[in-house]
Amino acid sequence: MRIYSASSEETLRARKLLKDWADEGFLTKSQYELLEQETVSDLRTTNIFLRLVLFFFTVIIVAAAAGLFVVVFLSRPSDQTIGVFLLIFAAVCYAAAEVAVSQARLYRYGIEEALAVCSVGFLCVGMWAALFSGSPYSSKPNVAQCLVPAAGVVFSLWIWRRFGFSYAFLAAMIFVLFLPGYWTSSHSAQHLMVAAFYGGPAAGALATVLSALLGSHFFLRSLGEPGVETWDRVALFLLVGAEQREQLGDHRVAAHRAGQAHPAARQLLGD
Repeated sequence: MRIYSASSEETLRARKLLKDWADEGFLTKSQYELLEQETVSDLRTTNIFLRLVLFFFTVIIVAAAAGLFVVVFLSRPSDQTIGVFLLIFAAVCYAAAEVAVSQARLYRYGIEEALAVCSVGFLCVGMWAALFSGSPYSSKPNVAQCLVPAAGVVFSLWIWRRFGFSYAFLAAMIFVLFLPGYWTSSHSAQHLMVAAFYGGPAAGALATVLSALLGSHFFLRSLGEPGVETWDRVALFLLVGAEQREQLGDHRVAAHRAGQAHPAARQLLGD
């Protein structure tokens, strides 16, 4: 599933360790040169400054190419037509990111990252334009429209698992925030769903109990209604919260841990 092999990433980590040890004086020049020859990697990397520059320039180029295509080849297109072409652009960007890694062997180079990010953006905007751009505005939640952030969650998680971009996981968590708004208009229910998504059943249960206590103290009593002593209401509230948590399940994704250092570096450290 991971596009980078474990040995290639271990080699890069080992080379970084060697450079740090050499800068701190733990290695002599001859030791550093010897170990550097044993940790040759086929992946191409760059510094953080050039990485950011390449990222933003690639995003600008991709956006400009998509806009130029629409202007030149489409005459007064509908929103649905634009949405379909954006979905095609999303597939092209993702395929280009795969090629940039598999053929050019780019690793945190900025270019492949920008292509992957653009594929997620084109996918979400394209789905919205193709499926829901003509829908009339309504204050009531539209369950069907949750397909857009749901697709953002799934594809962002796939980018995270495939390429190892940590910010893709953060993007997936941001997309999750928008999902409950399409299922219910109740803010308390939305908060419970988000708590269950992020923290699992335990966090959802804690949020349910706290919501019952705080709602009883600050809301029911201010209206002259019976408070938390009305246990049938509290039990019903807890039952609804438990049902929501049961339906959501545990959607936590464990953080990806870094592998161990290259064997040559571990041997040197042991020496």
